[in-house]
Amino acid sequence: MAGEFSESRTRDDDALRDAARWGMSEEEIGAVQLVLNDIAGGTETAVWRMHVRALELLDAAGTQWRTRLEAVDGRLVARVAGLDYAAARVAWDALKLAATPHDWRRLMVLEAEAVTALNGGSDVA
Repeated sequence: MAGEFSESRTRDDDALRDAARWGMSEEEIGAVQLVLNDIAGGTETAVWRMHVRALELLDAAGTQWRTRLEAVDGRLVARVAGLDYAAARVAWDALKLAATPHDWRRLMVLEAEAVTALNGGSDVA
């Protein structure tokens, strides 16, 4: 057991050195360390801590989606285009949710995936 922990710690140290070598920021390396600590502690997280704020922003935006109508096979179909950021800002301000530039980029990734899912798996936006 002690050998496994020692071997795991060595792999963790290697991962952190690689992250620095690949030019990851201090914040990103810190996030990698948090994940490695969670894994070593035997805990599982459904959302990595570095993504929590972006998920909170998306959740707070709730129903603030821009939609459009599209003709498909002779009928109109509603498609989700993306978040209405001006409307979502009202919720974010009310909940005092501040975000870093990294949080905004993560939010945009979540938004893109949500648009795909809300449009029934179609990546048409």
